[in-house]
Amino acid sequence: MDGQNFNNVYEQQQNGQPVYYQQPVQQNGQYYYQQPVYQPQPPQKSNGKAIASLVLSIISLVCIFFSWSLVMGLIGIVCSVIGLVLGIMANKENKSGMATAGIVMSAIGLGLCALSLIACIACVSACNGAATSFYEGFNEGFQDAMRGY
Repeated sequence: MDGQNFNNVYEQQQNGQPVYYQQPVQQNGQYYYQQPVYQPQPPQKSNGKAIASLVLSIISLVCIFFSWSLVMGLIGIVCSVIGLVLGIMANKENKSGMATAGIVMSAIGLGLCALSLIACIACVSACNGAATSFYEGFNEGFQDAMRGY
């Protein structure tokens, strides 16, 4: 034990908490060691904006599959924009992986929701044009048939 410094030796416990040992107490010529003093870890602060960003981005990604409905496509776009804003705000306050994931997923959700919504609108308008021309052709043929052709 000679040559060792027992004043506040810092060790890392198996569970990751630091352990501080105090100087041994001497009684009757022998050293007695005190129990280690555990320093409590401060509670980790959860970042609500990062969590909200991640949840909204997941909602926007789910809305991609239902964007054939105009309402769901718009909900997906709104959720991804709000998720993108919250993710950027959370990333500025405290860089975290959750905020970065929310930003990336919101950007992907925004792009895919907008793309699928535009594709669905184009498809509906093309179907509407085809239906109109079919109706006009059918009506012409019906009128011709009624006249006795």
